[in-house]
Amino acid sequence: MQGLAGKPADDAVWLRVEAAGIELAEAGQRLLAAGGTGLNGRDVHALRVICKRLRALWRMLEADFTADVTRPPERALRDVARMLAGQREASVRIKTLARLARKADSPRKQALAGRFGVALASVLETSATLCTPEPQMRAVFADQIQRLRALGPPPTTMTLAAGITDSMRRARKSGRRALASGDVERWHRCRKWVKYEHYQLELCMDLRGRWERRHDRLQRLGVLLGRYNDLEDLACYLDRLSAGFELPPTTLAATCEDLRRSGDDRRLQRLVAREQRKLGKRIRRRHRRLYGERPRRFAVRLEKRLSGR
Repeated sequence: MQGLAGKPADDAVWLRVEAAGIELAEAGQRLLAAGGTGLNGRDVHALRVICKRLRALWRMLEADFTADVTRPPERALRDVARMLAGQREASVRIKTLARLARKADSPRKQALAGRFGVALASVLETSATLCTPEPQMRAVFADQIQRLRALGPPPTTMTLAAGITDSMRRARKSGRRALASGDVERWHRCRKWVKYEHYQLELCMDLRGRWERRHDRLQRLGVLLGRYNDLEDLACYLDRLSAGFELPPTTLAATCEDLRRSGDDRRLQRLVAREQRKLGKRIRRRHRRLYGERPRRFAVRLEKRLSGR
């Protein structure tokens, strides 16, 4: 079976993946170069997404390559994402509070979430809002390009299908365990593999038909899981502030004290917990629909699609 540009199907799929990976790494280099002495919030988010997409690529290759080939570049990308995490946490908490305020069913609850969100936003504005690119970040993206170009022999469609199926299997398993236990950490792991499967399908094929529908459903589930994790992060942050385990920044201290004095800190925590429960029901329904198929049958369908049969 001949693939793109007259190449065998195996070669054509890998050439597509390789080109997409190099393009992602080059986009990361451009963002870092344009950032100069600092990256704004939008660029930080874009870099983290690039890291996730490239990590998904390396995870996909684990079915046919040894750990010393796939793990070093994947872990280097994980480390870059962690360097960028601090600024993201504050901005995500502000967005989560704004979403809570919009969804609140009473003016009092809207004002409660909005008030804390405004105070938290002032912390972000008065702190260092720019992340300075580290030299090792630039080196990581240059290394990604070099490793992808040097990778051989080219992975087969069977290898790529096995890698995507592994992501599907892990998302299915961790989600089912989360459904049984209610463990937030299992939902966090589920989200990682849902996103990997989502990105891997993008890398390997022109999405159409049932695979386009699956890709869209993965995206929607990933968004819901991300919001669920953001709510959990906000809940933990509020717990630490309320218990005194974490001291609020000076610009937030007066607001936190007012919340404690009025009991609004507990009301805000209940508002977060209620939204988590509502979101959890939607996640459970979507996960059951998306991951009802057995991995073995999924793998057969996927390998046929990638090989053009």
